[in-house]
Amino acid sequence: MVTMENPLSRVEDGIKTFLKMVETQKPQYVKNLGLYVCHGDIGYKLYNIVEIGDDHISEGLTELYRNLMLYDNIEGFKVKIELLYSMRTGVELLKEAGRI
Repeated sequence: MVTMENPLSRVEDGIKTFLKMVETQKPQYVKNLGLYVCHGDIGYKLYNIVEIGDDHISEGLTELYRNLMLYDNIEGFKVKIELLYSMRTGVELLKEAGRI
């Protein structure tokens, strides 16, 4: 999951950058499952759920970072990437670690 925050003072720049980013053809192993927006602390907060094929995690993360670099020129723009697991996988990992 990619969480992005775009300051209100730079909304136009954020929208232009987003439109430029979505024009780019993505590899088949990187799938956008949904983009959501709400008001955040500094402006607009966006959540992008991205699925990367198991066999292409490294390349997929590289592609994700390559796209996010387009936002580097937007002062105050914040981004955070979190790896999400299904609940089933999370429980399996906890069992393996002896936590449950």
